[in-house]
Amino acid sequence: MDKSRFNEMVKSKLGVYVYALLDPRIKTAIRERVFYVGKGTGNRAFNHAKLEKEATDGPLDPSEHKLRIIREIREDGFEVEILIVKHGLDDDQALQLESVLIPILGSANKVAGHEGDSAWLGVNRIRELYD
Repeated sequence: MDKSRFNEMVKSKLGVYVYALLDPRIKTAIRERVFYVGKGTGNRAFNHAKLEKEATDGPLDPSEHKLRIIREIREDGFEVEILIVKHGLDDDQALQLESVLIPILGSANKVAGHEGDSAWLGVNRIRELYD
């Protein structure tokens, strides 16, 4: 069994999903172990580790914080853990869930997610928008 990908049956059952990459070196609550949140289909959740492996011959782009974390995890003798947060979603549902989770969990995400500006708003910001 190939642990670096989902087989066709699993992919067909998952549909669109939101996933998190976790650091296995940290032994505390999930929220402290998550460093990246993404939306995907098929084997998307495995692509980041694959990209880091392909880049082993050269330096990583400084903006690729998640790849640096993955490299550090591997250098310490571990593999990144993948957690499927929720599956069987449509694209809009997945984008909404991702945008809610990134600000609190995705420390290595480059952007706050699609529609991330409508999540985690203080009451003053809500008043500015709608009053």
